[in-house]
Amino acid sequence: MKTSLRSILQASNVLYIDQEESVPINIQNSLKIFFSNTYYTNNIDTAHDIYLQKNISLIISEINNINNIKLLKLIRKYNHTIPIIIVSNIQDYNIILQVIRLQVIDLVSKPIKIDPFIYALNNSAKQLLREGNIIVKFNKQYIYSYVNKTVSINKKTIVLTKNESKLLELLLSKNGKVVRKEEIENYIWGEIIVSTSAFKSLFQRIKAKVGKDSISNKSGLGYYLQMN
Repeated sequence: MKTSLRSILQASNVLYIDQEESVPINIQNSLKIFFSNTYYTNNIDTAHDIYLQKNISLIISEINNINNIKLLKLIRKYNHTIPIIIVSNIQDYNIILQVIRLQVIDLVSKPIKIDPFIYALNNSAKQLLREGNIIVKFNKQYIYSYVNKTVSINKKTIVLTKNESKLLELLLSKNGKVVRKEEIENYIWGEIIVSTSAFKSLFQRIKAKVGKDSISNKSGLGYYLQMN
């Protein structure tokens, strides 16, 4: 089963380094759609701390001067593959040259337009997929690999079936929010009518692999994944 670019982004934590006091609301709303968690800062030291502590998969950085370049160079020294998107209208040749040398995914001009921004995000997802850097932690101790379709716990790796991985990825994409039974059926089986026993059987099998307390049910509403 192929992993969708959207699901890769939804499993990722992004760091947005801004030049202003706050990121425009329309940009924040757009990032909420695509990413599990987005961390904003306009402070270089704070940005470095967030990168080290929050399992950041993608960096989006505004650049108007050399300061952000220094941080990105530092990160590149110990992470050669993390996707970086630059948001800027820079015209300084020296800064542009240094941006190119950082092997960034894309340079998006300000104000951000949605089409080139989504194009850059998709290319970032492709980079993550190529490098195999797509893992997400849930329920404190379980780690899911989008590339290998496996769940790891206590150095033990468990392989999921096609439908088990589709179900887990759907729940992960909602980041702990409730998913209705009808949405689950449509996502996994499409137009095929599935029996109640088959539906319950899928949940029983995956709970046996990821722990009974990892997936919970809200009566009459649907199912959700314990993320923390």
